[in-house]
Amino acid sequence: IILPVSDINKHELECKVKPYNCPFMEVSRCPWEGTYSSIVTHLRNTHAEKCKFSNYKKVSAGFAYESFFSDLYCMVVNNNIFRVCHKRDIGNQNTYWAVQYVGPKGEGKNFKCEIGLVDVRNENKKLIRMDVCQDLTNYDNMFNQCTMLPSNVVSWFTHNGEVTYYCRISKINN
Repeated sequence: IILPVSDINKHELECKVKPYNCPFMEVSRCPWEGTYSSIVTHLRNTHAEKCKFSNYKKVSAGFAYESFFSDLYCMVVNNNIFRVCHKRDIGNQNTYWAVQYVGPKGEGKNFKCEIGLVDVRNENKKLIRMDVCQDLTNYDNMFNQCTMLPSNVVSWFTHNGEVTYYCRISKINN
């Protein structure tokens, strides 16, 4: 592509052939770097246990007010990659879910995520939050825009020290 110098920064943010880091780089120190088209192969070969190749993932995670919790996994939906992080912060007593699109900047807004808390004692009792997916940021900034619930609300859905939730990702139809 030949562009005026003034357009290079914008192009580099949107370019699908630029080098990408592994979505787990910041938490597992994975040194992999490659093109967008090779990320899925890397995830399958190296991080399969932390990936779901579907638009839906149900998770049971430990829940205790007095402990910090954080979990990161990837979801691959029709060759679109999403980094999902769930964390509980004991300092401010909130629980967070961040769903980020791994790819060219500006594409995250084309997808929505649904986070649903499920009471395992009664599958008809749910709390569902929907939001637009974020663009990929560094780990420290991923919770600036996310789904946040007070931990006391999350505790209503706990059973035997665990909370069960699901994440569903879908394309937004214009």
